[in-house]
Amino acid sequence: MNRSIYLIIIFLAIFITFNLLSTEYPKERIRPLEIDSITLLIEDCISLEMTMEGESPSTTEIAFIKLTEEEKKKFIKHWGKVSTFSEGRALLTHHNLSYSLYAKDEPLILTEISTLTRNMTIYSGDELVFSGKFSHAFGKYLFKFLAHHNLIDQLLPTGQLDGID
Repeated sequence: MNRSIYLIIIFLAIFITFNLLSTEYPKERIRPLEIDSITLLIEDCISLEMTMEGESPSTTEIAFIKLTEEEKKKFIKHWGKVSTFSEGRALLTHHNLSYSLYAKDEPLILTEISTLTRNMTIYSGDELVFSGKFSHAFGKYLFKFLAHHNLIDQLLPTGQLDGID
């Protein structure tokens, strides 16, 4: 074989290897060790795909909660499991829960979650670090959390809990 074919094979091997490595999400960026506080914004969200003819997308805030120290520890425990995150994505861009994780009173991570589709999008600052789904086990945790805060009755009529109930 001539030299150009060897170079092409080497280039493809390196390119494919780096491409495969880049698709795996950076676990340390998603699950940081030092978190001071966590807030949760709960919304009734009608995304563009959910609108009927003549309707426009809308978002209404239902609740804003700062997690207690105990709730924070439980969230981090569930969040730290590798099985919480999975590849794949539902088609809807809908989200109705937004967790913000803070370190030293600065926003560190924003997580947008859909209890309808189980989509999960994670941002570190303005950078997208994960786009996929969360597990059924994490969904059960979310359902219990919302029930504990008496928010299930407000969200059930919207149909937005179909992915976790």
